[in-house]
Amino acid sequence: MTRNEKRQSSSPSYEFISSDDEPATVAISPSEKELLTVVVTLPDEKLKLLKPQEKTSQKKRKLGPNPLKRQKISESMASSSKKSIENQEDSESSYYVEEEEIDEAKVNNMVRIFVNTFKRNPDLWANFKNVVEEQIITDDKSGNNITSKKDKDFLMELKCLFLRSRNPSTSTLQQIIENIWQGYIINSPESTAYISKAHRYFDSFRNDLNKNMIILARQFIKDKDIEINDTLDKDEIINYVDEAIVKKTLSLFLKAIHSSSWNNTEFVKTLKRFVRHCLYFHVQHIINGEDKTRYSIDVLEKVKSDNVNNITKDLPVHSLSGLDLANNVFL
Repeated sequence: MTRNEKRQSSSPSYEFISSDDEPATVAISPSEKELLTVVVTLPDEKLKLLKPQEKTSQKKRKLGPNPLKRQKISESMASSSKKSIENQEDSESSYYVEEEEIDEAKVNNMVRIFVNTFKRNPDLWANFKNVVEEQIITDDKSGNNITSKKDKDFLMELKCLFLRSRNPSTSTLQQIIENIWQGYIINSPESTAYISKAHRYFDSFRNDLNKNMIILARQFIKDKDIEINDTLDKDEIINYVDEAIVKKTLSLFLKAIHSSSWNNTEFVKTLKRFVRHCLYFHVQHIINGEDKTRYSIDVLEKVKSDNVNNITKDLPVHSLSGLDLANNVFL
């Protein structure tokens, strides 16, 4: 057995455990060099990467002759002792090199376990993104990484704002920033940095919304037995979208809303209208042949258009943070 074969046979296996998934053990060859750097801070109860499973037996490494045999070495071999010492040092040096390679293989294993686990379970990937979004890490003046309450409030208000508008203006974002970080000046480096961060969040929000809508559209087509080039009946979509579908499709954003909002009948009716319009765009795109070159025009641009934003721009969005900044900004 070669050194590489020994190394692969002794490589530890890992278990990736999420609160929303069953343990998945993945055996991955350390010779595969697909590396992905993921640096996140996650709560222990959400994500655990277990230590390598302990081996019941360990192979002994032979670094030199048995001490008893060493005593029997004749004086005639003394001339070759210097060469033997050099060979032993080379052997020990190669041993440490091998240990470093094993450590690299462990890193490769862990990274590929993350990737393969999420590939097998898209829902788990969506949950993982939600957890990451809740763990915003910022640098304080001393240079230490801390979890900032203001950053969490900022993210919460942006989620609330997304329910009102999928494409808010920079001035709207500026209003929220100035109310959370009082003293920030318009166009200052700090303010500009948070505006850029807000735009990135909204890109992610729209992506999450459209992914959920694609899933919902395919389920709708299956339930209604619709085929390519069929005429889409809007009444079927109106009757299909209920409160449960609204909560499931917009779950990422509704987490930031105070529960009392559901007591407002206009709040529920408005969100239903919004989801129905988005669903219509996606279903129409699919039954028209699902031309990928048309997806941006047929779906993405319409979802964030002024016509759709006008449906929800007056939506009352009372945030869990209690700040209600997204509710009070002018659109």
